[in-house]
Amino acid sequence: MIETVVASRDFALSEWDFRPPRSGVELQLRTVCTQRYKLTLDLLSGAGEMYDLQEDPGDAVAPLPQIGMA
Repeated sequence: MIETVVASRDFALSEWDFRPPRSGVELQLRTVCTQRYKLTLDLLSGAGEMYDLQEDPGDAVAPLPQIGMA
């Protein structure tokens, strides 16, 4: 991996698809991470979590208000 002083991209996208034998339930997770925020959504249920990585760099504190969970 090449280290630079300037970030080479504005965001990273992760796609995780889990089947019931592996996780107990089917999940289709999508995560977008910027230098400031991390947002994870489950495409099947619409549930998600958003973290402020400047305030909580290890996303160990409870996430910002839940998305899709009224």
